[in-house]
Amino acid sequence: MKYPIVIILLFFFQYGDAQTIERFYDPNWKYCEPAYARFYRILKNTDSGWLANDYYLATNRLQMSGLYTDTAGKNKNGFFKYYHPNGYLKNSGQYINNQKHGLWVSYHSNGAMSDSAMYRNGIVENYALSWDREGSLTDSIFVGSNGLSVQVSWFSNGNIAMAGRLNEKKEKYGRWQYYFKEGGLSSSEIYENDKLIRFTFFTKEGKPIENANYEDIPATFPGGNEAWQKHLLKKLYFPNYILKNTTSVSVVVEFEIDEEGKVQNAEVTVPLHPEFDRIALDAIKKSPNWIPAKIHNRNVVYRQRQLVNFNQQE
Repeated sequence: MKYPIVIILLFFFQYGDAQTIERFYDPNWKYCEPAYARFYRILKNTDSGWLANDYYLATNRLQMSGLYTDTAGKNKNGFFKYYHPNGYLKNSGQYINNQKHGLWVSYHSNGAMSDSAMYRNGIVENYALSWDREGSLTDSIFVGSNGLSVQVSWFSNGNIAMAGRLNEKKEKYGRWQYYFKEGGLSSSEIYENDKLIRFTFFTKEGKPIENANYEDIPATFPGGNEAWQKHLLKKLYFPNYILKNTTSVSVVVEFEIDEEGKVQNAEVTVPLHPEFDRIALDAIKKSPNWIPAKIHNRNVVYRQRQLVNFNQQE
C-alpha cells in the first residue's frame, strides 16, 4: 500500500493590512512556489522592525527568528536565533545594521558548543574560539589592544594545523605556517593584506619542494561528479509513498570528508520526511572513500553539501 505525502500543507497569503506576510523558499533559500518549498517565512510588522520567523516546512519547527528593517530581508537589525532541524539551537547573536555585534555563540547538532566570538561592526573583537563535536579546541583568534590578531588552529589529534597573524581588518599579513596532521611543516607563506606574496612547500621529511605549484584542491569523488551521481542513483530508491502537488522532492545532506577521504558527520540539514531523510542519509554514509582535499600542501577536512533528489515515476 502506498501512503500519500502532501508536501505543502500551508497556503500563501498576504494580509491586506500588510502587517503580516508569508513566503516560501526552496532548499537554497530562493523564492519559490509552495509546491517546491522547503522553508516558509512569516513576517510580522512590530515596533522594533519586521520580525521574521522561518520554519522547516517538513516539521513545522523553527529554523530562524530575527528582526529586519525591511520586508525583503536584506538588512538584519536585532537579535537572531538559528536552529538545527532537530530543534537544537544552532547559533545566536545580535546584528546592528547588518553587522554582527557583541557575543555570538554556535552549537553542533548534538548540543556541543562549536563557536564563541565577540564582534564589533562585523569584525572579531577580543577573541573567537571553535570546537569540534567532541569538545576539542580546533581554532582560535585572539585580538590585541592594537587591533592585531593571532590565529592558531589544531587537527583533531591535537597537533597544530596552522598559525599566523591578522591585521585590523582581519586580513592575513606576515608569515603563516601550515602543518601536516602527523606533524612537521607543510607550507611557509608570506602575506600582505590577505594577498599571498611567496611560499615554500615541504615534504613530510621536511625538505623544500622545488618549483611547487600553489593550488588548493577540494575533495573530489573518484571519477568525478558523474561517478558520484551514479553512486547516489545506485543507493537511492523511491519509498512507498505518493507525492501530492509535485513529482520531484529533495533532501539536503551535509557531511565532511576527512584527511583520509572517509565520509564523517553526515546529517540532514533540510529535511523532507523521515523515510526520505533516512534513504538520503544512508546513501551518503555508504559512500566509498573520496580523494581528500589538499590545502596548503596537506590533506584537510572538507565540508560538502549535497542536494539529494527523488523523482516520482509516472
